[in-house]
Amino acid sequence: MKRVRLFNYAQHLFVCLSLGATCAHAILGQPGTLDPTWNGAAPGKAITSFGSFDDTATATAIQPDRKVVVAGVCYQSASVAVFCVARYNENGSLDTGFGSGGKASTAVAGDGYVRAVVIQGDGKIVLAGTCTVLYALDFCMVRYHPDGAALDNSFNGNGKVTTRMSADDDGAFAIAVQPDGKIVVAGTCYSSSGTGIFCVARYDADGSLDAGFGSNGRVSTGLGTTATAFAIAVQLNGKIVVAGSCRNSGKDDFCVVRYNADGDLDTSFDGNGLLATDLSGGNDTARAVAIQPNGKIVVAGHCDPPAGTSNFCAARYDIDGALDTSFSGNGLVATSLPGGGSYATGLAIQSDGKIIIGGECDAGFCAVRYNSDGSLDNTFANSGKVSTTVVGLGYETARAMALQSDGKILLAGGCANVSGNSDFCVIRYDGGPFGAQNCKLDIDGDGKVLAATDMLIATRVALGMNGSSVTSGVAFAANATRTTWSSIRSYLVTQCGMSLP
Repeated sequence: MKRVRLFNYAQHLFVCLSLGATCAHAILGQPGTLDPTWNGAAPGKAITSFGSFDDTATATAIQPDRKVVVAGVCYQSASVAVFCVARYNENGSLDTGFGSGGKASTAVAGDGYVRAVVIQGDGKIVLAGTCTVLYALDFCMVRYHPDGAALDNSFNGNGKVTTRMSADDDGAFAIAVQPDGKIVVAGTCYSSSGTGIFCVARYDADGSLDAGFGSNGRVSTGLGTTATAFAIAVQLNGKIVVAGSCRNSGKDDFCVVRYNADGDLDTSFDGNGLLATDLSGGNDTARAVAIQPNGKIVVAGHCDPPAGTSNFCAARYDIDGALDTSFSGNGLVATSLPGGGSYATGLAIQSDGKIIIGGECDAGFCAVRYNSDGSLDNTFANSGKVSTTVVGLGYETARAMALQSDGKILLAGGCANVSGNSDFCVIRYDGGPFGAQNCKLDIDGDGKVLAATDMLIATRVALGMNGSSVTSGVAFAANATRTTWSSIRSYLVTQCGMSLP
Protein backbone atom coordinates (compact mmCIF):
# COMPACT_ATOMS: atom_id res chain seq x y z
CA MET A 1 0.00 0.00 0.00
CA LYS A 2 2.76 2.45 0.93
CA ARG A 3 4.62 1.71 -2.30
CA VAL A 4 1.52 2.52 -4.38
CA ARG A 5 0.95 5.75 -2.45
CA LEU A 6 4.50 6.94 -3.04
CA PHE A 7 4.37 6.02 -6.70
CA ASN A 8 1.16 8.00 -7.21
CA TYR A 9 2.64 10.97 -5.39
CA ALA A 10 5.80 10.86 -7.52
CA GLN A 11 3.80 10.44 -10.72
CA HIS A 12 1.60 13.38 -9.77
CA LEU A 13 4.60 15.63 -9.07
CA PHE A 14 6.37 14.68 -12.31
CA VAL A 15 3.30 15.30 -14.48
CA CYS A 16 2.57 18.65 -12.82
CA LEU A 17 6.12 19.93 -13.11
CA SER A 18 7.05 18.57 -16.50
CA LEU A 19 3.86 19.67 -18.25
CA GLY A 20 3.32 22.89 -16.34
CA ALA A 21 -0.18 21.62 -15.65
CA THR A 22 -2.71 22.81 -13.12
CA CYS A 23 -2.77 19.73 -10.90
CA ALA A 24 -4.34 18.88 -7.58
CA HIS A 25 -5.24 15.86 -5.52
CA ALA A 26 -8.73 14.44 -5.81
CA ILE A 27 -9.72 16.05 -2.51
CA LEU A 28 -9.99 19.39 -4.34
CA GLY A 29 -13.62 19.97 -5.32
CA GLN A 30 -15.38 22.25 -7.76
CA PRO A 31 -14.32 25.84 -7.07
CA GLY A 32 -17.07 27.61 -5.17
CA THR A 33 -18.47 24.52 -3.46
CA LEU A 34 -18.28 23.90 0.28
CA ASP A 35 -15.11 22.06 1.25
CA PRO A 36 -16.07 18.67 2.73
CA THR A 37 -12.70 18.41 4.52
CA TRP A 38 -13.60 21.42 6.72
CA ASN A 39 -15.40 20.03 9.79
CA GLY A 40 -16.68 16.60 8.80
CA ALA A 41 -19.61 16.84 11.22
CA ALA A 42 -21.12 19.63 9.11
CA PRO A 43 -19.05 19.59 5.91
CA GLY A 44 -17.77 23.03 4.99
CA LYS A 45 -19.13 24.71 8.12
CA ALA A 46 -17.86 25.18 11.68
CA ILE A 47 -19.97 26.73 14.46
CA THR A 48 -18.43 27.80 17.79
CA SER A 49 -20.13 29.17 20.88
CA PHE A 50 -18.26 31.04 23.62
CA GLY A 51 -21.21 31.21 26.03
CA SER A 52 -24.92 31.87 26.38
CA PHE A 53 -24.91 35.34 24.83
CA ASP A 54 -24.05 36.78 21.41
CA ASP A 55 -20.72 35.86 19.78
CA THR A 56 -19.82 37.29 16.35
CA ALA A 57 -16.62 36.72 14.39
CA THR A 58 -15.34 39.90 12.77
CA ALA A 59 -11.80 39.04 11.62
CA THR A 60 -9.78 36.04 10.47
CA ALA A 61 -6.17 35.20 9.52
CA ILE A 62 -4.29 32.10 8.39
CA GLN A 63 -1.12 30.97 10.15
CA PRO A 64 1.84 29.63 8.13
CA ASP A 65 0.98 26.13 9.43
CA ARG A 66 -2.52 26.65 7.95
CA LYS A 67 -4.29 26.83 11.28
CA VAL A 68 -7.12 29.35 11.15
CA VAL A 69 -7.44 32.18 13.68
CA VAL A 70 -10.88 33.77 14.01
CA ALA A 71 -11.47 36.76 16.30
CA GLY A 72 -14.51 38.74 17.24
CA VAL A 73 -16.82 40.11 19.88
CA CYS A 74 -18.26 37.96 22.66
CA TYR A 75 -20.79 39.07 25.25
CA GLN A 76 -20.21 37.78 28.77
CA SER A 77 -23.63 39.13 29.71
CA ALA A 78 -26.37 40.94 27.84
CA SER A 79 -24.38 44.18 28.10
CA VAL A 80 -20.66 43.35 28.61
CA ALA A 81 -18.57 42.72 25.46
CA VAL A 82 -14.99 41.38 25.37
CA PHE A 83 -12.34 40.52 22.80
CA CYS A 84 -12.42 36.82 21.89
CA VAL A 85 -10.54 34.50 19.56
CA ALA A 86 -10.72 30.87 18.45
CA ARG A 87 -8.20 28.76 16.56
CA TYR A 88 -9.09 25.89 14.27
CA ASN A 89 -7.02 23.06 12.90
CA GLU A 90 -6.80 22.71 9.14
CA ASN A 91 -9.74 20.28 9.20
CA GLY A 92 -12.05 22.76 10.95
CA SER A 93 -11.90 21.25 14.42
CA LEU A 94 -11.04 23.52 17.35
CA ASP A 95 -7.34 23.47 18.18
CA THR A 96 -7.38 22.31 21.80
CA GLY A 97 -3.73 23.38 22.16
CA PHE A 98 -4.84 26.99 21.92
CA GLY A 99 -6.16 28.93 24.93
CA SER A 100 -8.77 26.89 26.76
CA GLY A 101 -10.20 24.24 24.48
CA GLY A 102 -9.32 26.27 21.39
CA LYS A 103 -10.73 29.59 22.62
CA ALA A 104 -9.54 32.66 24.54
CA SER A 105 -11.19 35.90 25.63
CA THR A 106 -9.93 39.13 27.19
CA ALA A 107 -11.59 42.16 28.74
CA VAL A 108 -9.48 45.15 27.67
CA ALA A 109 -11.07 48.24 29.20
CA GLY A 110 -14.81 48.59 29.44
CA ASP A 111 -16.64 47.01 26.51
CA GLY A 112 -14.34 45.70 23.78
CA TYR A 113 -15.11 45.15 20.10
CA VAL A 114 -12.59 43.32 17.91
CA ARG A 115 -12.44 44.45 14.30
CA ALA A 116 -9.12 43.03 13.02
CA VAL A 117 -6.52 40.33 13.65
CA VAL A 118 -2.99 39.74 12.39
CA ILE A 119 -0.39 37.00 12.88
CA GLN A 120 3.14 38.28 13.53
CA GLY A 121 6.20 36.58 12.08
CA ASP A 122 6.96 35.05 15.50
CA GLY A 123 3.48 33.52 15.70
CA LYS A 124 2.08 35.99 18.22
CA ILE A 125 -1.52 37.03 17.59
CA VAL A 126 -2.61 40.67 17.72
CA LEU A 127 -6.26 41.68 17.97
CA ALA A 128 -7.29 45.27 17.30
CA GLY A 129 -10.54 47.12 17.77
CA THR A 130 -12.32 49.54 20.02
CA CYS A 131 -12.92 49.66 23.76
CA THR A 132 -14.50 52.02 26.24
CA VAL A 133 -12.10 54.08 28.36
CA LEU A 134 -13.54 56.76 30.66
CA TYR A 135 -16.80 56.91 28.71
CA ALA A 136 -15.12 57.37 25.33
CA LEU A 137 -14.08 54.86 22.67
CA ASP A 138 -10.35 54.37 22.03
CA PHE A 139 -8.14 52.29 19.74
CA CYS A 140 -7.40 49.01 21.58
CA MET A 141 -5.11 46.04 21.00
CA VAL A 142 -4.18 42.83 22.79
CA ARG A 143 -1.36 40.43 21.92
CA TYR A 144 -1.38 36.73 22.75
CA HIS A 145 1.45 34.25 22.83
CA PRO A 146 1.18 31.75 19.95
CA ASP A 147 -0.55 29.17 22.16
CA GLY A 148 -3.23 31.66 23.28
CA ALA A 149 -2.77 30.61 26.89
CA ALA A 150 -1.77 34.08 28.08
CA LEU A 151 -1.32 37.65 26.97
CA ASP A 152 2.18 38.67 25.93
CA ASN A 153 3.49 40.91 28.73
CA SER A 154 6.31 42.19 26.51
CA PHE A 155 3.57 44.16 24.78
CA ASN A 156 3.11 47.33 26.83
CA GLY A 157 3.83 45.43 30.07
CA ASN A 158 0.50 43.60 30.25
CA GLY A 159 -0.37 42.52 26.70
CA LYS A 160 -2.85 45.37 26.21
CA VAL A 161 -2.63 48.78 24.53
CA THR A 162 -5.20 51.58 24.45
CA THR A 163 -4.70 54.81 22.50
CA ARG A 164 -6.70 58.02 22.60
CA MET A 165 -6.59 59.35 19.05
CA SER A 166 -8.92 62.33 19.25
CA ALA A 167 -10.99 64.45 21.60
CA ASP A 168 -14.00 62.20 21.05
CA ASP A 169 -14.67 58.59 20.05
CA ASP A 170 -12.16 56.55 18.04
CA GLY A 171 -12.80 53.26 16.26
CA ALA A 172 -10.01 50.94 15.00
CA PHE A 173 -11.08 48.74 12.08
CA ALA A 174 -7.90 47.44 10.43
CA ILE A 175 -4.40 46.27 11.31
CA ALA A 176 -1.20 45.35 9.46
CA VAL A 177 2.32 44.35 10.49
CA GLN A 178 5.22 45.87 8.57
CA PRO A 179 8.26 43.75 7.59
CA ASP A 180 10.22 45.47 10.39
CA GLY A 181 7.67 44.30 12.97
CA LYS A 182 5.98 47.65 13.50
CA ILE A 183 2.20 47.50 13.83
CA VAL A 184 -0.07 49.87 11.91
CA VAL A 185 -3.70 50.35 12.94
CA ALA A 186 -6.27 52.37 10.97
CA GLY A 187 -9.77 53.51 11.75
CA THR A 188 -12.05 56.47 12.26
CA CYS A 189 -11.80 59.33 14.73
CA TYR A 190 -14.58 61.77 15.54
CA SER A 191 -14.52 65.44 16.43
CA SER A 192 -16.76 66.87 19.12
CA SER A 193 -19.22 67.82 16.35
CA GLY A 194 -19.42 64.19 15.18
CA THR A 195 -17.38 64.60 11.99
CA GLY A 196 -15.36 61.48 11.09
CA ILE A 197 -11.83 61.47 9.70
CA PHE A 198 -9.35 58.76 8.71
CA CYS A 199 -6.78 58.15 11.44
CA VAL A 200 -3.77 55.87 11.70
CA ALA A 201 -1.45 54.90 14.56
CA ARG A 202 1.86 53.09 14.28
CA TYR A 203 3.43 51.18 17.13
CA ASP A 204 6.84 49.70 17.75
CA ALA A 205 6.95 45.96 18.36
CA ASP A 206 6.71 46.51 22.13
CA GLY A 207 3.38 48.36 21.82
CA SER A 208 4.72 51.88 22.30
CA LEU A 209 3.72 54.55 19.78
CA ASP A 210 6.33 55.05 17.05
CA ALA A 211 7.61 58.62 17.43
CA GLY A 212 8.96 58.50 13.85
CA PHE A 213 5.45 58.30 12.41
CA GLY A 214 3.29 61.39 12.03
CA SER A 215 2.85 63.32 15.26
CA ASN A 216 3.96 61.06 18.12
CA GLY A 217 2.84 57.94 16.25
CA ARG A 218 -0.47 59.29 14.96
CA VAL A 219 -1.80 60.81 11.73
CA SER A 220 -5.30 61.91 10.71
CA THR A 221 -6.82 63.01 7.41
CA GLY A 222 -10.17 64.59 6.66
CA LEU A 223 -12.02 63.75 3.44
CA GLY A 224 -15.33 65.14 2.22
CA THR A 225 -17.73 66.33 4.90
CA THR A 226 -17.15 63.16 6.97
CA ALA A 227 -15.22 59.93 6.45
CA THR A 228 -14.91 56.37 7.81
CA ALA A 229 -11.79 54.20 7.36
CA PHE A 230 -12.22 50.42 7.29
CA ALA A 231 -9.14 48.87 5.66
CA ILE A 232 -5.36 49.09 5.47
CA ALA A 233 -2.52 47.62 3.42
CA VAL A 234 1.24 48.22 3.50
CA GLN A 235 3.07 48.33 0.19
CA LEU A 236 6.46 46.69 -0.30
CA ASN A 237 8.08 50.16 -0.34
CA GLY A 238 6.61 50.94 3.08
CA LYS A 239 3.84 53.25 1.90
CA ILE A 240 0.55 52.80 3.72
CA VAL A 241 -2.82 52.64 1.93
CA VAL A 242 -6.04 53.25 3.90
CA ALA A 243 -9.50 52.82 2.35
CA GLY A 244 -13.06 53.53 3.40
CA SER A 245 -15.84 55.93 2.54
CA CYS A 246 -16.28 59.68 2.58
CA ARG A 247 -19.30 61.89 2.01
CA ASN A 248 -19.34 64.15 -1.02
CA SER A 249 -22.41 66.04 -2.31
CA GLY A 250 -24.66 64.21 0.11
CA LYS A 251 -23.58 60.65 -0.76
CA ASP A 252 -20.76 58.28 0.16
CA ASP A 253 -17.91 57.47 -2.23
CA PHE A 254 -14.99 55.06 -2.12
CA CYS A 255 -12.09 57.00 -0.57
CA VAL A 256 -8.41 56.04 -0.48
CA VAL A 257 -5.46 57.74 1.22
CA ARG A 258 -1.80 56.84 0.74
CA TYR A 259 0.84 57.85 3.26
CA ASN A 260 4.59 57.76 2.99
CA ALA A 261 6.41 55.57 5.50
CA ASP A 262 6.81 58.54 7.86
CA GLY A 263 3.08 59.33 7.88
CA ASP A 264 3.13 62.27 5.45
CA LEU A 265 0.59 62.23 2.63
CA ASP A 266 2.10 60.77 -0.55
CA THR A 267 1.63 63.46 -3.19
CA SER A 268 2.61 61.05 -5.98
CA PHE A 269 -0.79 59.42 -5.37
CA ASP A 270 -3.43 61.35 -7.34
CA GLY A 271 -1.52 64.59 -6.76
CA ASN A 272 -2.27 65.06 -3.06
CA GLY A 273 -2.27 61.60 -1.48
CA LEU A 274 -6.03 61.08 -1.44
CA LEU A 275 -8.84 60.34 -3.85
CA ALA A 276 -12.58 59.72 -3.97
CA THR A 277 -14.42 57.54 -6.51
CA ASP A 278 -18.14 57.49 -7.26
CA LEU A 279 -18.94 53.94 -8.38
CA SER A 280 -22.74 53.87 -8.51
CA GLY A 281 -24.14 57.38 -8.21
CA GLY A 282 -25.44 56.38 -4.79
CA ASN A 283 -23.76 55.41 -1.52
CA ASP A 284 -20.55 53.42 -2.00
CA THR A 285 -18.58 52.01 0.96
CA ALA A 286 -15.10 50.51 0.65
CA ARG A 287 -14.46 47.79 3.25
CA ALA A 288 -11.25 46.10 2.05
CA VAL A 289 -8.03 46.89 0.20
CA ALA A 290 -5.23 44.75 -1.26
CA ILE A 291 -2.03 45.44 -3.20
CA GLN A 292 -1.25 43.36 -6.28
CA PRO A 293 2.34 42.20 -6.90
CA ASN A 294 2.60 44.80 -9.69
CA GLY A 295 1.68 47.57 -7.25
CA LYS A 296 -1.87 48.13 -8.45
CA ILE A 297 -4.39 48.76 -5.68
CA VAL A 298 -7.71 46.91 -5.47
CA VAL A 299 -10.46 48.30 -3.23
CA ALA A 300 -13.68 46.38 -2.60
CA GLY A 301 -16.95 47.01 -0.81
CA HIS A 302 -20.63 47.47 -1.53
CA CYS A 303 -22.46 50.01 -3.66
CA ASP A 304 -26.05 51.22 -3.36
CA PRO A 305 -27.20 52.78 -6.63
CA PRO A 306 -30.05 55.29 -6.51
CA ALA A 307 -32.38 52.64 -7.94
CA GLY A 308 -32.14 48.93 -7.15
CA THR A 309 -30.39 46.95 -4.43
CA SER A 310 -26.81 47.01 -3.19
CA ASN A 311 -24.07 45.11 -5.02
CA PHE A 312 -20.57 43.88 -4.37
CA CYS A 313 -18.27 46.34 -6.12
CA ALA A 314 -14.58 47.00 -6.64
CA ALA A 315 -12.20 49.55 -8.12
CA ARG A 316 -8.65 49.02 -9.29
CA TYR A 317 -6.13 51.83 -9.36
CA ASP A 318 -2.74 52.17 -11.00
CA ILE A 319 0.25 52.95 -8.79
CA ASP A 320 -0.32 56.69 -9.20
CA GLY A 321 -3.99 56.50 -8.14
CA ALA A 322 -5.56 56.69 -11.62
CA LEU A 323 -8.33 54.19 -12.32
CA ASP A 324 -6.94 51.17 -14.18
CA THR A 325 -8.91 50.97 -17.44
CA SER A 326 -7.61 47.45 -18.13
CA PHE A 327 -9.95 46.36 -15.31
CA SER A 328 -13.48 46.01 -16.67
CA GLY A 329 -12.89 48.82 -19.17
CA ASN A 330 -13.11 51.70 -16.69
CA GLY A 331 -11.48 50.41 -13.50
CA LEU A 332 -14.81 49.63 -11.82
CA VAL A 333 -16.97 46.53 -11.44
CA ALA A 334 -20.27 45.75 -9.68
CA THR A 335 -22.02 42.41 -9.21
CA SER A 336 -25.49 41.60 -7.89
CA LEU A 337 -25.96 38.57 -5.64
CA PRO A 338 -28.89 36.29 -4.81
CA GLY A 339 -31.66 37.89 -2.81
CA GLY A 340 -30.65 41.48 -3.45
CA GLY A 341 -28.91 43.40 -0.64
CA SER A 342 -25.20 42.73 -0.40
CA TYR A 343 -22.54 43.73 2.11
CA ALA A 344 -18.93 43.02 1.09
CA THR A 345 -16.34 42.83 3.86
CA GLY A 346 -13.35 40.86 2.53
CA LEU A 347 -10.96 40.88 -0.41
CA ALA A 348 -8.11 38.65 -1.54
CA ILE A 349 -5.93 38.44 -4.64
CA GLN A 350 -4.83 34.99 -5.75
CA SER A 351 -1.34 34.33 -7.04
CA ASP A 352 -2.80 33.88 -10.53
CA GLY A 353 -4.30 37.38 -10.42
CA LYS A 354 -7.91 36.38 -9.79
CA ILE A 355 -9.76 38.57 -7.29
CA ILE A 356 -12.17 37.31 -4.62
CA ILE A 357 -14.66 39.46 -2.72
CA GLY A 358 -16.52 37.96 0.23
CA GLY A 359 -19.30 39.07 2.53
CA GLU A 360 -23.00 38.60 3.02
CA CYS A 361 -26.14 38.91 0.94
CA ASP A 362 -29.80 38.24 1.57
CA ALA A 363 -29.19 34.57 0.79
CA GLY A 364 -26.47 34.16 3.46
CA PHE A 365 -22.68 34.17 3.19
CA CYS A 366 -21.58 35.14 -0.34
CA ALA A 367 -18.45 35.30 -2.49
CA VAL A 368 -17.61 36.50 -5.99
CA ARG A 369 -14.50 35.71 -8.02
CA TYR A 370 -13.26 37.79 -10.93
CA ASN A 371 -10.61 37.17 -13.52
CA SER A 372 -7.72 39.62 -13.44
CA ASP A 373 -9.44 41.75 -16.11
CA GLY A 374 -12.56 42.23 -13.94
CA SER A 375 -14.79 39.73 -15.74
CA LEU A 376 -16.63 37.13 -13.66
CA ASP A 377 -14.71 33.84 -13.34
CA ASN A 378 -17.23 31.25 -14.50
CA THR A 379 -15.05 28.38 -13.25
CA PHE A 380 -16.09 29.51 -9.75
CA ALA A 381 -19.51 28.04 -8.88
CA ASN A 382 -20.27 28.06 -12.64
CA SER A 383 -21.28 31.72 -12.56
CA GLY A 384 -18.47 33.49 -10.70
CA LYS A 385 -20.58 33.90 -7.55
CA VAL A 386 -21.89 31.73 -4.74
CA SER A 387 -24.15 32.08 -1.70
CA THR A 388 -24.57 29.77 1.29
CA THR A 389 -27.14 29.58 4.06
CA VAL A 390 -24.96 28.52 6.98
CA VAL A 391 -27.46 27.60 9.71
CA GLY A 392 -30.79 28.92 8.52
CA LEU A 393 -32.20 29.99 11.89
CA GLY A 394 -32.20 33.74 11.27
CA TYR A 395 -29.66 36.46 10.58
CA GLU A 396 -26.23 35.49 9.22
CA THR A 397 -23.53 38.13 9.05
CA ALA A 398 -20.24 37.52 7.21
CA ARG A 399 -17.67 39.96 8.54
CA ALA A 400 -14.30 38.57 7.40
CA MET A 401 -12.60 36.59 4.66
CA ALA A 402 -9.22 34.93 4.22
CA LEU A 403 -7.52 33.03 1.40
CA GLN A 404 -5.42 29.94 2.09
CA SER A 405 -2.24 29.21 0.16
CA ASP A 406 -3.96 26.25 -1.53
CA GLY A 407 -6.79 28.42 -2.84
CA LYS A 408 -9.45 27.56 -0.28
CA ILE A 409 -11.59 30.49 0.81
CA LEU A 410 -12.77 31.16 4.37
CA LEU A 411 -15.68 33.36 5.38
CA ALA A 412 -16.36 34.10 9.05
CA GLY A 413 -19.10 35.92 10.91
CA GLY A 414 -22.06 35.33 13.18
CA CYS A 415 -25.07 33.04 12.78
CA ALA A 416 -28.25 32.87 14.82
CA ASN A 417 -28.65 29.77 16.99
CA VAL A 418 -31.72 28.02 18.42
CA SER A 419 -31.77 30.33 21.45
CA GLY A 420 -31.89 33.43 19.26
CA ASN A 421 -28.33 34.51 20.06
CA SER A 422 -25.41 34.28 17.64
CA ASP A 423 -22.33 32.05 17.46
CA PHE A 424 -19.07 32.24 15.54
CA CYS A 425 -19.61 30.59 12.18
CA VAL A 426 -16.91 29.83 9.62
CA ILE A 427 -17.35 28.26 6.20
CA ARG A 428 -14.74 27.16 3.69
CA TYR A 429 -15.10 26.93 -0.06
CA ASP A 430 -12.91 24.96 -2.39
CA GLY A 431 -11.11 27.42 -4.62
CA GLY A 432 -9.42 25.00 -6.94
CA PRO A 433 -5.70 25.19 -7.63
CA PHE A 434 -4.26 28.49 -8.77
CA GLY A 435 -3.17 29.01 -12.35
CA ALA A 436 0.12 27.28 -13.06
CA GLN A 437 1.65 29.62 -15.61
CA ASN A 438 4.96 29.56 -13.74
CA CYS A 439 5.14 25.84 -12.92
CA LYS A 440 8.50 24.57 -14.16
CA LEU A 441 11.03 21.88 -13.32
CA ASP A 442 13.28 24.68 -12.06
CA ILE A 443 12.04 24.30 -8.48
CA ASP A 444 14.71 26.43 -6.79
CA GLY A 445 14.32 29.29 -9.29
CA ASP A 446 17.97 29.61 -10.39
CA GLY A 447 17.16 29.42 -14.11
CA LYS A 448 18.49 25.87 -14.51
CA VAL A 449 17.15 22.33 -14.06
CA LEU A 450 19.75 20.23 -12.25
CA ALA A 451 19.73 16.70 -10.90
CA ALA A 452 21.57 17.68 -7.68
CA THR A 453 19.04 20.38 -6.75
CA ASP A 454 15.67 20.39 -8.54
CA MET A 455 15.36 16.65 -9.12
CA LEU A 456 16.63 15.83 -5.63
CA ILE A 457 13.99 18.15 -4.14
CA ALA A 458 11.27 16.66 -6.37
CA THR A 459 12.24 13.12 -5.37
CA ARG A 460 12.16 13.95 -1.67
CA VAL A 461 8.74 15.57 -1.99
CA ALA A 462 7.50 12.58 -3.97
CA LEU A 463 8.65 10.31 -1.13
CA GLY A 464 6.48 12.26 1.30
CA MET A 465 9.23 14.27 2.95
CA ASN A 466 8.60 17.84 4.08
CA GLY A 467 10.18 20.56 6.17
CA SER A 468 13.93 21.01 6.38
CA SER A 469 14.49 17.40 5.32
CA VAL A 470 13.61 18.45 1.76
CA THR A 471 16.41 21.03 1.57
CA SER A 472 18.99 19.37 3.84
CA GLY A 473 22.34 19.05 2.10
CA VAL A 474 21.16 20.69 -1.13
CA ALA A 475 23.83 23.02 -2.60
CA PHE A 476 21.77 25.91 -3.89
CA ALA A 477 23.21 28.32 -6.43
CA ALA A 478 23.83 31.87 -5.23
CA ASN A 479 21.02 33.18 -7.46
CA ALA A 480 18.42 30.59 -6.37
CA THR A 481 15.20 32.29 -5.24
CA ARG A 482 13.64 29.35 -3.39
CA THR A 483 16.01 27.78 -0.87
CA THR A 484 13.74 26.99 2.11
CA TRP A 485 10.93 24.48 2.50
CA SER A 486 8.48 27.31 3.09
CA SER A 487 9.26 29.01 -0.24
CA ILE A 488 9.44 25.70 -2.14
CA ARG A 489 6.16 24.48 -0.68
CA SER A 490 4.48 27.77 -1.53
CA TYR A 491 5.72 27.50 -5.12
CA LEU A 492 4.49 23.91 -5.56
CA VAL A 493 1.09 24.74 -4.05
CA THR A 494 0.37 28.10 -5.68
CA GLN A 495 2.11 27.64 -9.05
CA CYS A 496 1.87 23.88 -9.61
CA GLY A 497 -1.50 23.30 -7.96
CA MET A 498 -0.28 20.64 -5.55
CA SER A 499 -1.77 19.81 -2.16
CA LEU A 500 1.10 19.29 0.28
CA PRO A 501 1.27 18.72 4.04
